[in-house]
Amino acid sequence: SRHMLGVEKSPVMILNEMRPGLKYECTSSSGESYAKFTMSVCIDGKTFEGTGPSKKLAKTAAARAALSTLYDFNFNMPVMPVNSALNPPPLPFTTLQSHQADIIAKLVLTKYSELMEGDATHARRKVLAGMVMTRGELTNATVISIGTGTKCVGGDHMSVNGASLNDSHAEIVARRGLCVYLYSQLALHSSPETASESIFEVNLEGKGFKLRDDVKFHLFINTAPCGDARIFSPHEVECSGTEAQDKHPNRNSRGQLRTKIESGEGTIPVKSSGGIQTW
Repeated sequence: SRHMLGVEKSPVMILNEMRPGLKYECTSSSGESYAKFTMSVCIDGKTFEGTGPSKKLAKTAAARAALSTLYDFNFNMPVMPVNSALNPPPLPFTTLQSHQADIIAKLVLTKYSELMEGDATHARRKVLAGMVMTRGELTNATVISIGTGTKCVGGDHMSVNGASLNDSHAEIVARRGLCVYLYSQLALHSSPETASESIFEVNLEGKGFKLRDDVKFHLFINTAPCGDARIFSPHEVECSGTEAQDKHPNRNSRGQLRTKIESGEGTIPVKSSGGIQTW
């Protein structure tokens, strides 16, 4: 059965009640500042790892991974329903358990560390984002693109005809890399000999192509992206199973279409009739 985490107990406390006497080991203390420490715990021959800026948070992450895997604990916060009459039908998505999300994050962080090895100047960045592709199990995950950045171009250099990159936030840069990869996969269908190697297949129920059934993409960002997530929930807050993080999801200020201000100074609401917004 699936469990929800109560706010009065931490993952470490819950795991200690279920499996008393567990010993945690610090296996690394040389990572990036936000994931400097790696703690591990071994249960029934399986090792569970967690990272964090402190040993305490890394230990919590390791305990959370163990609880998710061994006891099917659900650490995903419930979302308060909003007025369905004002919103379009939701797009399909996949929810990952916390230990699975940690695997995605670790893949991106590890790949970035490999790319930045020996490059201390560019290794110093505030926001990191990455696109990860899975085909079936997470063991087959592949990092497709990585991006860093926190700024938009200044007003003096903005262009409406594509002469400059107006937005260089990390998730936008990572998405551009993903687009390049998707185009290369579509190009494989230009030849019958390489079509089977593509992640796309012909859409028999309509026009064009679609992703093969086993292909999924995951976006990792090491901070809340611009928009509602950053404005109304800037920090990760542990809640009980009946308490939502945003108590007022139907307020007019929620869910507004926003555009970024030049030089990375935040976002402002725009009218939906003012033109098509793309990212």
